[in-house]
Amino acid sequence: MALRWGGCDECDGCDHTAGDQALRRDQAGPLGRGRGGGDAGGARLRLDYSARSLWSVDRTIGEIRREGAPYAAVELVLRGFGAYAGEVIVRQTGGEWWASGGDHWVRTPDGRLWEPLDEARRCYTGDGSLRLLCRDASDAGPRL
Repeated sequence: MALRWGGCDECDGCDHTAGDQALRRDQAGPLGRGRGGGDAGGARLRLDYSARSLWSVDRTIGEIRREGAPYAAVELVLRGFGAYAGEVIVRQTGGEWWASGGDHWVRTPDGRLWEPLDEARRCYTGDGSLRLLCRDASDAGPRL
């Protein structure tokens, strides 16, 4: 499975990003197979940049965690999921990406900064949720 910035494995000459990639369970090895063995059907995680799609991302990260995958084996996938969640926040709020020294944040129009890549890591440890991060970032009310 390859998650790449600026291109995908399925389209020739497209402009998809890592968040557009569909996680093919049959290509993911033991991490992608569950619920009764191999998945010869090639089930995919469909991502459409909606806040609702982050339910599926959170659930997928939870499944990977429960299967006991070492962090080093899934680090790039988590980064891709975090980048996808950040792009959902950007599109939902009109925010923008900020980067400095290798760190990446999303700045929403109200001036708040969000760390979706770190939230994906927290989600993997069971202490975070990309769906809730997006909900909080999209909330126009003051942050307490």
